[in-house]
Amino acid sequence: MQISPRLNAEVWSFPSGKSIYLFQQEFEKIFAKIPKANAIIITDENIFAHYGHLIKANRKIVIKAGEKYKSLRTILFLSLELIQMNADRDSHLIGFGGGVITDITGFLASSFMRGIKCSFVPTTLLAMVDAAIGGKNGVNVENNKNLVGSVRQPDFLFINTCWLSTLPSEEILSGLAEVAKYGFITEPAILLLLEHNAHSILHNQKVLYDLIRSCVRIKSEIVQRDEMSHGERDMLNFGHTLGHAIELLYKLPHGIAVSIGMSFALFFSWQKNNISKEEYLSSIALLKKIGLPVKRAFNTQRVMELLQQDKKKNGNIIKFILLENIGKASPYKINTEEIENSLTRWKSVSK
Repeated sequence: MQISPRLNAEVWSFPSGKSIYLFQQEFEKIFAKIPKANAIIITDENIFAHYGHLIKANRKIVIKAGEKYKSLRTILFLSLELIQMNADRDSHLIGFGGGVITDITGFLASSFMRGIKCSFVPTTLLAMVDAAIGGKNGVNVENNKNLVGSVRQPDFLFINTCWLSTLPSEEILSGLAEVAKYGFITEPAILLLLEHNAHSILHNQKVLYDLIRSCVRIKSEIVQRDEMSHGERDMLNFGHTLGHAIELLYKLPHGIAVSIGMSFALFFSWQKNNISKEEYLSSIALLKKIGLPVKRAFNTQRVMELLQQDKKKNGNIIKFILLENIGKASPYKINTEEIENSLTRWKSVSK
């Protein structure tokens, strides 16, 4: 990692290229790195309503907001729009928005004309700490989360906590689930920071900035070592296997579903004697303390049907990420019957 005080930039080099993460930069700084004539901004109606004045003079495409528009149909629409704009191989897409926008923009950039440049300006906490980092881009296909996608690193990732000021508190909470994930799987100091600032996180820009910076560093270093998910990167899926299923089934915000998924993964880790009962209970208490849900009524049969479609499934075995201890995660190959039995036990003790 290299640090440039002049730019306040931190640089991680990946096997496929280089990404520069610029913190606390103004929007117009983008065009010092990307020629304005090449830039095409992709954003959604919500972001445009708040920040349209910043991009009104630029080439742009505004789509409807929401997970339902993270689809191949949207990719087709955007591709046709790029053709109408006479986009070419020198064009540079800028995804200005949350995780849906950065996923769509990255996937579109990887496929249009067999690959053009892209950069991201994430505007949600969840995108800043997770979705926009690492180069994984994808769209949903029916009830299959991120089934079609690519790995393409953005040229630049501009992170500025100012965008968080217009986010509803529930969106901040959704991002905090991913923040907590990093604490559980690799760096318990993050959990302590959350614990000590549980009642002021939403209003403390310095704490948010420190948390974001830690998460960007952790994920970038993991991706640097395992960009194509041959092993270590899988740990980032802690809480996501169940989380993705209930997210799709009940149309929950991603982070909220992940929090519930982590609650189950923590229970499962305790049941396998990887963590103590006290560690399990204190972890659940922390999630509750920062305002995250740890349970939800759901149809076990329908959830298991969705798990059968999970990308990590092989036959009746699913790769499930559990904790070895607080601060270390590992993959387990678990039979779907064992998962269903554990879900039943978890639901009974979570009431």
